[in-house]
Amino acid sequence: MVRVFISAPFFSDNQVNKVKTLEWALKKNPTVDSFYSARLEQGTNSEPGSLQWGKEIYHRDMNGLKSSDVVVAILDFDGHDIDSGTSYEIGQAKALGKPVIALRTDRSKTNLMIGASADASFNSIKPLVDYDFNHVKPNAFKGQLC
Repeated sequence: MVRVFISAPFFSDNQVNKVKTLEWALKKNPTVDSFYSARLEQGTNSEPGSLQWGKEIYHRDMNGLKSSDVVVAILDFDGHDIDSGTSYEIGQAKALGKPVIALRTDRSKTNLMIGASADASFNSIKPLVDYDFNHVKPNAFKGQLC
């Protein structure tokens, strides 16, 4: 069984809905034991927007990443290039030797450093319901790089 780290923006209703759909898919997947979603881990005792608040969330997210086996990164950012936080988490995951599965459901171009570093890629959340996360099978990035 695998623990998945969800790397994704959740600033707009559209982004939140994609993250919720991914969380649902991972709950249904028999190879996933658990997942870390920062969307569900936002509570702190610090003032939102303060440095202390940022540090608490940063450390919590990095611990979630370190304790995960694989990363699923939603690259969609409402028609723009990838979210900077998602980019950072992908870089950290690669530095830690963790496989990264890229999920790009829109047609936006993706920075080559992100697309080329993905171990697997999907254009829809639906296949992740049955995906074998115990054995990440490499496949080429599905999308246009820039």
